[in-house]
Amino acid sequence: MLPEVKNFLRSKETLLTIKHQGRKQPGLSYTDYYSVISNAFTYICFQILRHFPCGEMKNSLYRLFGVKIGKEVLIGVDVMIDPFYPSQISIMDGAAIGWGARILAHESTMTHFRIGKVTIGKKSMVGSFSTVRSGITIGNNATIAMCSFVNKDVPDNGFVGGVPARGIVKHKA
Repeated sequence: MLPEVKNFLRSKETLLTIKHQGRKQPGLSYTDYYSVISNAFTYICFQILRHFPCGEMKNSLYRLFGVKIGKEVLIGVDVMIDPFYPSQISIMDGAAIGWGARILAHESTMTHFRIGKVTIGKKSMVGSFSTVRSGITIGNNATIAMCSFVNKDVPDNGFVGGVPARGIVKHKA
């Protein structure tokens, strides 16, 4: 793993973007960005956890892998939580993540690799089949409409939807 990745994972920084330097396609340089053996195990476990029903047992198992999950959190069936950087994901008290949503803490293009902390605020709702990009903060009491792509931070009480997600209306506090 690259030193800058190790340092980022220990820091309070919210986003790290690394320009790909290798001669290989970035996807083939995965050992620069994460530990293969431990992440293979985590990946397999997360694939199984996706099919668990909502509840405290599912949340407790995700916590064992480093996902920060508050009280009374609902993680729907078939939700994909990034298995490679689970410690970069925080889901606050009372939040809900709908069926089939994807919470990503990393992404790769042909030229760059990005790791980012993701925070889903208190009593926020991520709609079914939505994708939350790495490095995103969703504020408290915010709503993400189903099938949305969240590529920018969402403020407290915000209501966004679409691809990419845009403001729809603001909740009354």
